[in-house]
Order: sequence, then structure tokens, then C-alpha cells
Amino acid sequence: MDWLNKNELRRVLQKQIPHLSDDDILSYKVEEESSKGNNYSSRIFRIVVHMKEEGTSQPKYLALFSKAVINNAFGRTLKETGILAKEHLIYDSIIPKINAFLDNDFVSPIPYHSPQLGTIILEDLCDKGYKLINRIERLDYPKAVLVLRKLAKLHAASVALHKVEPELVEEAGKEIGLDETFKEQFVTFLDNALALVADRLVRWSEIEDHQKYAQGIRDVQKTFYTKMLRAREIPSKMLHVLNHGDLWLTNILFKFDDKNNSVKDCKFVDFQLSSYASPVIDLHYLLAANVQFHVFENSQEALLQEYLQALNTFLIEFNTNVTLSYEDLKAEYDRTQIVSFYAGIVILIPVLADPEQATDFSNYSDAEMEETSVFDGIVDSKYYRKELPKYLKYYKDKGILN
Repeated sequence: MDWLNKNELRRVLQKQIPHLSDDDILSYKVEEESSKGNNYSSRIFRIVVHMKEEGTSQPKYLALFSKAVINNAFGRTLKETGILAKEHLIYDSIIPKINAFLDNDFVSPIPYHSPQLGTIILEDLCDKGYKLINRIERLDYPKAVLVLRKLAKLHAASVALHKVEPELVEEAGKEIGLDETFKEQFVTFLDNALALVADRLVRWSEIEDHQKYAQGIRDVQKTFYTKMLRAREIPSKMLHVLNHGDLWLTNILFKFDDKNNSVKDCKFVDFQLSSYASPVIDLHYLLAANVQFHVFENSQEALLQEYLQALNTFLIEFNTNVTLSYEDLKAEYDRTQIVSFYAGIVILIPVLADPEQATDFSNYSDAEMEETSVFDGIVDSKYYRKELPKYLKYYKDKGILN
């Protein structure tokens, strides 16, 4: 973060502290934090600021979290596709307005102004007890319920905001990968991901019927993009919400109770792939890839009910004049199982990536980035190889894999 100096830091802080001057900032320190295995496109920094506090001689301490996109071919792709601009729009305009509905139970850390496209600055919640959980273990039932209730609050608040500012919400929810301008890049990404899994399955002879599953994935690959497009064609009567769009465990911070270590709260980060669509998009991502498989397999209906009850409660609380029936939610959830397949086969790769083997793109050259799939270095994780057969059988039984 070479651009950061005391004057720029004042500009960052003034969004939340309007009358701050350069003289009020006594000192600051920037430290890069390791994010190997948890972040594939950015460098992570912690900014610690000491400031004067009015009425006391003791300095005020403030910690910020900063995510800066890597300046290589991968980072430039994020910029060219508009993903970076979208995330800035969400943190600058959407999150503050959504949080206004929520009576301090915010869905995200408080955002600060960032003058640099590709750099997001948020309050650092570590000092308040928030942290990432072990993504390899994934969510048990109680943790999944807690995340679903917070997700329902985000979705309901987005419906309420859409009533007031529909153009803003829909602009923030435009799906980059469905734009004709970047269709070729998105199709290539999907094809490469599925081809990678199919290629590995040919070799992984310890998996029963591995050759048949490899062929099944190749068959899905032929029409995968078209089916994903159809899944995004929302029935007119279906509720539209602003989806997070990239709901995996490195984008969820959890707060634990000091007394019994139970989870008390969670907050979401990284809104680069948000979409104004059916809420089942986030539900598929969360449940298929981030919930323990036995919970996913045996408790989906109960989890959907938990989400729906919370969603309708918040929709009423926020005076949206709409609710969603279980019949409509379940029908849409079943209709869009291809999204679940994508999450359970592809998104599961980074979720179960071995932290010791995860690829670090920060030092890759442009040529290396162009030749490397984002999943190449992590697909061989022992955790993924252990869990993948359960998902293959599940999607075979669902009729997605023939």
C-alpha cells in the first residue's frame, strides 16, 4: 500500500470521522497479513492508527482491514470486467444503506472510504472477537442456521432498499459473467474448472466408478453454461434479492462466545460477485460447499425452513409488503440444482484446499497467470479427494450426473 500516507489516511477515515485533521493522526502502521489458502486474488493488510481523542490525553486506537487486488493479469481481469467497480459501489453506497435498516446488527464490517480502485478498507473486527473458522471442518447445523439467519437479514434489507432505490440495487446486482462482453471469459472459466475435475477423476482410481464420473462431468460440461443461464432466469413471481454471490467460508467472519465458545454472530465480506436474483443462488453456494456433507444431505429442508422463517420475519419488520412461501422457495431451489452442482463440485475445491499447498498468486507473472487455472494448485487436496465421492453420488442420485 505504497499510496498510503497521513493525508490519504485522513481521507480514508473522514467517512466515519468527518472532522478529523492530519494533526489528529498521531501515528499509523501497515502490516501485511498472510492469506494463503483463504484469498486468491488479493493481498491483505492491517492498518493500526493512533489518534487524538477529544477530552483525554490518551490516544484512541483504531484498526482497519484492507484488501488490495494483486497487480497482475488476474487483477487486471477483475478491473476490466467491472468487478472491482461493483465492489466499491456496494461498500460505498449499498452496505451503509442496508445497515441503516438493521439497528446496529450489521451484515458487514463498517466500510471506510478508499481512494484506490481495487483496494477495500473496512473496520478490523478481530479486536471485537470476529475471526475465520476452519473452512476444512465446514459448518455444523447450529452454525449453518446462524449464517442463514444473517443471510436472510441481508436479503430482506436489500428488498426494502430496492423499494426506495431500485436502480441502485439492480446496478449493484448486475452479473458480470452473464454480460455478453465477458461471456467468453466466463465460459472458459467454467469449462476449465469442470475439465480439471474430470481430468483428476480419471487418475483418482481410489474413487469407485471414477471413470464414469469423469465422463459424466464432461457430459455436463457440454451444456453447463446454458443451464446456468436458465437457472438465473427467475420466474416473475419469485422474490428478487441482492445475493452476496460468493458465499464461501473465507468471506464469513464469526464471533464466538468467550464463555462456551458457541458462535454468537457472523458478518459477510467480499461482495465482488453480488447478483440481483433469486435468493436460492446464495443458498446453493452456502449449503452445497460450506456445510458439512451429512448436514447438507440430511437437513436441507430444515435449513431452508430456518432461512425462510427469518426472511419473512425481516421482510415484515422492514415493511416490504412481500413475503415468500415455502412452496415457491422449494420449487425454485429444486429448479436450480445445477447451481448446487457447481458449488458442490467446483466451489468445494477452494473450500477444502490444503492450506499448506494453496497457490499464492501474488508473485505470479502475467504469463504464469494466463497459463494457470485458479484451481490447478489446490484440486489435489486430500480433503477434497475424500469428500468429492459423496457429492458425486449425491448429484448422480439427483439426475445431474448420468
